[in-house]
Amino acid sequence: TLEEAQFSIPYCAALAWLRGGSAFRPMKPDSLSDADVLRLAGQVDLQFSNKFEGWFPGKTPASVNVRFGRNQWSETVENPLGDPANPMSRTDLNQKLIELSIGRLERDNVKSILVGAATIGHDSSVLFEAIR
Repeated sequence: TLEEAQFSIPYCAALAWLRGGSAFRPMKPDSLSDADVLRLAGQVDLQFSNKFEGWFPGKTPASVNVRFGRNQWSETVENPLGDPANPMSRTDLNQKLIELSIGRLERDNVKSILVGAATIGHDSSVLFEAIR
């Protein structure tokens, strides 16, 4: 189910790698049968470490290592994007609203929300770029 998929680290890692962050906004039922995502999810190996023990709740760190043949990529974050310690940019927030509103809100309503948000102290130049 979509709910189960959202809690599957291998599935989410594969979906993010292959389809990008917008594949989660919102996650669509057809992604559950995406053969490429399912194949890659089957290759995800989770290993747990004590490296971050005791960090929570002050921080919610994670580390990922990706290997393709001889190539390797690693990344560690202490706080996820959107956490107060790692806030999303206004541009990213606007884009997320736009993506989540597709098929749910009229374009003019989304513009009104973005304009309203801009009037409470946010950079309006970023706002108007988002709604062009």
